[in-house]
Amino acid sequence: MLNKILCKKLIFSILVITTCFSCTKEKRSKVIINEVAKDDSLINVSNNNEEYKYIINTRTGKVHTYSDGINRVSEKYQLKSNENIETILENENYDICLNCRAGLKLNLDNYEKRVNKFAYDDEDDLSNSEVNLIMNYMRLYEFGQLDTETQKFLICLFEVSNWYVNNVYTQLGGQKNIIEIENLAKTAASDSAYKKWRNYLDREYYSKYELKNNKRILPAVYDKGIPTDMAIYRCDLFKDAGYGKGDNIYSKSGMETLKNAEGEEIDKEWKNYCVIDDSSKFAAAVYYHYINKEILKDEKQENRTAYDIDLWGTSSVDYLSLNRFTKRILKSGKFEIYRWEHIQENQNKSKDFNLQVGDLICRSGNVEFYIGNNKVVSWGRLHKTYTLNKEFHIETNGIYSNFYEELGMPYTVFIRFKGGK
Repeated sequence: MLNKILCKKLIFSILVITTCFSCTKEKRSKVIINEVAKDDSLINVSNNNEEYKYIINTRTGKVHTYSDGINRVSEKYQLKSNENIETILENENYDICLNCRAGLKLNLDNYEKRVNKFAYDDEDDLSNSEVNLIMNYMRLYEFGQLDTETQKFLICLFEVSNWYVNNVYTQLGGQKNIIEIENLAKTAASDSAYKKWRNYLDREYYSKYELKNNKRILPAVYDKGIPTDMAIYRCDLFKDAGYGKGDNIYSKSGMETLKNAEGEEIDKEWKNYCVIDDSSKFAAAVYYHYINKEILKDEKQENRTAYDIDLWGTSSVDYLSLNRFTKRILKSGKFEIYRWEHIQENQNKSKDFNLQVGDLICRSGNVEFYIGNNKVVSWGRLHKTYTLNKEFHIETNGIYSNFYEELGMPYTVFIRFKGGK
């Protein structure tokens, strides 16, 4: 059993790890090793004369304490280990069991699991929707190191992104014709999103208009009466939540007539019940969802307009300076903005600036959320996966990624979630 000193060290190590997510896996691993491995083990593992500390399920990658795993994991899938937990979890294919948490005292009390008393394996013992959502984006081990407020923000980010992955089948698809959308949706979108496209094509559009392969049929954002290359999607995530009836141009000032680029009327919907297939609008939707769900949760419905965030007209340029739009986000008190020139001027330590979980990283043309361990979440391209892996490095004029589409294009503004600070 751990004594009081070791318990204090464990708490300290978790706090340090929580605040020290860096741009590279190597830095992250170094923090874990330095802080957690100062003693033989800082893990609350029972030592009832057991020969091993851990059992790893080789089929699922779940890491258990010995006493939990010996009863939960089928014998043929048991890998017994006495390695330190930080060494085991350096393998990205491994994660903690949510039942025993591998003996770690992590911040996961708000997340539950279904207990299957007849299961000898832990492959299917996690059915809680939020737990499954987390597991799509990051390891429970990493998520559990974060403070509660950051966890709430990430859940909102994951909910919006999950909705996009399962419902949106274009990226800047407002001007694309039927053949173009079919080819893209079938190859690059998720199966669920592709079905949404076919249902729209066969049931919604065809019931009103004649189908021609060269027609542009998706609802498009119009700018001064001219259709743009951005497509509109009705978001039931927001509609079901009943967000706001505020009387302003950014939310529910009235029913919007949705038209495609051909000028055909498709439908009518409240503006703040729709999202757009673009990275800057995706980020606006995340902030809109978080502020409504968490900051304004006790407000009356007519006041839940997320500080008038424009879900249709926000562009990547709006994120690059302190302006009317960014001030709306900062108004919540949960975010702060860092610009690269100020990082260099005020700190003169730009080489020590690290990305943190929840950062929105911004450059002209693209914004995306960094969620740690070299993973980002965005809608800057059509995809069927939940995250994109990128490696980042710092240069004198900003932070660059290794992604082939943005070589030579630095990220220079960072909107940081302050978490439980």
